[in-house]
Amino acid sequence: MIKLKVPAFFNDIFLDTINEMNKKSEKGIKVKETYGCIPFYDVGGTRAASLISQTTKEYLKKYLDKSYQYGLGFNYIMNGTCHGDLSHDEMYEKTYRIMCALEAMGVTEVTVSTPYLLQFMQKNFPKIKVTASINICTSSISELNLMKSFGVKKIVIDRHINRNFRLLKKMVSYSDIDMEVLVNSMCLLFCSMHQYHNNINTHYGEKSDKDFCFNYPYAKCYKTYLSNPLEMLCSGWIRPENLKDYANIGITNFKIEGRGENEQLVLKIIQAYLDQEYKGNLFDLLFTGYNIKKQVKANIANSELDDFFRQFIVKEIDCRQCGGNNHKCKQFAAKITFDEVKRKDMIQRCNEIEDALLRCKDLPAGKKYLIV
Repeated sequence: MIKLKVPAFFNDIFLDTINEMNKKSEKGIKVKETYGCIPFYDVGGTRAASLISQTTKEYLKKYLDKSYQYGLGFNYIMNGTCHGDLSHDEMYEKTYRIMCALEAMGVTEVTVSTPYLLQFMQKNFPKIKVTASINICTSSISELNLMKSFGVKKIVIDRHINRNFRLLKKMVSYSDIDMEVLVNSMCLLFCSMHQYHNNINTHYGEKSDKDFCFNYPYAKCYKTYLSNPLEMLCSGWIRPENLKDYANIGITNFKIEGRGENEQLVLKIIQAYLDQEYKGNLFDLLFTGYNIKKQVKANIANSELDDFFRQFIVKEIDCRQCGGNNHKCKQFAAKITFDEVKRKDMIQRCNEIEDALLRCKDLPAGKKYLIV
């Protein structure tokens, strides 16, 4: 069976809706677990706490009980990429205290992003199933070996190899660790800012400089793919129609991102992946700049992308050796349409924001943050 992991929205209606969607699913695919955390109650994460679904320790326990009644798992996210300036004793005591509380609530699975936490869980909480976060960037057999030595049960593989079918097949055949892929992120492929951005988010707090956190990484990102739409296709997203191609090589776990996004929108995206079909605009499914893409009216029909994706499966193209020079990819990128006036205005705004932050000037007038 193909299994989906989806963002948790901490309310009963959300769980009821997911349960009904699972009952109606007829294509050998189900939502098997949700994932999330308690804001301000973890060991760092790569989502700003003020932007994700809010809950309390008291409700999390009720949420877990109801999830398990519906046959849904829950994976607690502790995916910060570093531990800041905490001493070892502080880090150990804080993590141990939090994990004891989570285990008492009924949490049985966690996702972590640092070697220390991987080993910490193995040594101190052996009954907890540990997932290695996508932020560990596992993309080779050597890294699979390391993850296995840490007692990892599942790995969310590096999004940058999502379309490298030759490598994925070798990794599946080599290891008995479950592999999971993220399907609807539109982060830039092989982005040199990836870990830097994760670190910014890990250290984000309510007293952080939002002008910087909510603008600098995004200004660079949005400007890049709006200036060169080919980047929008090169990103590692996976269409609902192609989940079966991954299942055919032994990958049956798929993660949908959307923590902090609109709940009804995320439910529509989940439904598209349950249906393994979507007839609308591809960008309706993809986060990372979702609202920006809406503002500039970015559009390409998902139904036109069958041949685009097929080339990675049949020809086993290696994007690491391409650099954006694939002729067929360029042809498909030319089909992306925009409101050209709004696209140029947004590129200009990104330039102005970037310049203001690099020169420590006032931000341009208008909407203050690119992501909210």
